[in-house]
Amino acid sequence: MANCPEITITVVHIGEQCENGKRKVKFKAVLTGIEGPLEYEWDFGDGTDSQYNSVSGISGEWNTTITTVHWYEPPAGLEEYTVIFRQTNKPDCPVAQINIKPDPCGGEDCPNLSVSVTSISTECFDDDRYRKVSLDATFSNITSPVVAYWSFGDGEDSNSPPVTILNNNGTFPITHKYEVPGPYIATLRLVGNCPSSSIDVGPLEPCVVTAPTDDPIAVLHPSAEPERRP
Repeated sequence: MANCPEITITVVHIGEQCENGKRKVKFKAVLTGIEGPLEYEWDFGDGTDSQYNSVSGISGEWNTTITTVHWYEPPAGLEEYTVIFRQTNKPDCPVAQINIKPDPCGGEDCPNLSVSVTSISTECFDDDRYRKVSLDATFSNITSPVVAYWSFGDGEDSNSPPVTILNNNGTFPITHKYEVPGPYIATLRLVGNCPSSSIDVGPLEPCVVTAPTDDPIAVLHPSAEPERRP
């Protein structure tokens, strides 16, 4: 097809070890015979958002190599993913695609996890911006020490340092201050090949902010005027 580059996709590397239940895959797209600017996207085939980019300000015919990394969380029994690279500013041009089947993370050596929200504070903290939420995780079927940490879903986590769980029926309780109202997704992550486990937190009840006042009448009746006496 006229004015369409030739595109070839290859898999550069598939991670041998998983991280937080996900496996890292690196792809490379080689494009030759590009004319004018390039706008493109990757579709990784697992339902996640595609990656969009562009290269502009280039005239004439040129070539390029584009690499990208994606983290897969493949379930057991999956056939394969179809990965697609397309030039979005020339939709009539053919796409390039490749099929991959990364090994699932986890296995018989992974523990069973149960995570829960155990309590939410009735009072607020730090100028009525936060509520304390207590979380817990219970482990069973532990065959070797498990290193774990919490990711709270608000950009913070508890991985300094992670906690090592040694025994079956071990627990990992923790309390975190969330800015109301949320919602958030708290995740117990395991270091290594084993998958994580998540739970919804919130939306949390907003904190009631009471404006300070020295007038007792205004506290009881904010719109009342002071009693006038002769």
